[in-house]
Amino acid sequence: MISVDTLKAYEILLAAKLPEEQAKAILEVVKTAQETGVDHLVTKSEFKEEMAGLRAEIYRIKYDILKWLIPLIIGQGAVVVGLLKMLA
Repeated sequence: MISVDTLKAYEILLAAKLPEEQAKAILEVVKTAQETGVDHLVTKSEFKEEMAGLRAEIYRIKYDILKWLIPLIIGQGAVVVGLLKMLA
């Protein structure tokens, strides 16, 4: 985590003729960013690994859906053909 000397930063902002309220607001944003930290950020390689895992899971789910859907469509077609033969 990056450490910032807020008192020194405050003095620098005031020396740059920034109004006191704006200097305080800027330092509050910096403080919030420090408290939030970077723990929730990921590297590109971690992101790519996670995306590869998600893609693999999506493809597996697609396969499972097709595995059930194709026999159901064939069965539905057989039922329709059977009903048409009965009605003809």
